[in-house]
Amino acid sequence: MSSELVLDTEVLRRHAGRVRSLGSDVGAARSAVGSADLHGGAFGVLCSFLPSIVSGAARASQDAIVELDGAVSAASTGLTGMAASFEACDERVALALRALTRALDGA
Repeated sequence: MSSELVLDTEVLRRHAGRVRSLGSDVGAARSAVGSADLHGGAFGVLCSFLPSIVSGAARASQDAIVELDGAVSAASTGLTGMAASFEACDERVALALRALTRALDGA
């Protein structure tokens, strides 16, 4: 079993970009749900009770989409931060190993 961990931070950053691009789709869905205008006569006299039911569902959908928008943004930010953290950690380890190599060469 290999003990090597290989992480391509560019792949991680590209994935973060794709996740971020989903945000525009979520934003479009958010706008679409928010633009629904159901007045009392939208379904006629026989179904005049429906707008209150549908508007409640629309509000719940809009709330869910707002939460999804935040989650997509947080995921993208997290992925970008993870790539930066891996690079910073890798750099610290490389510096420590170079210092150790110099110390051993001088011993």
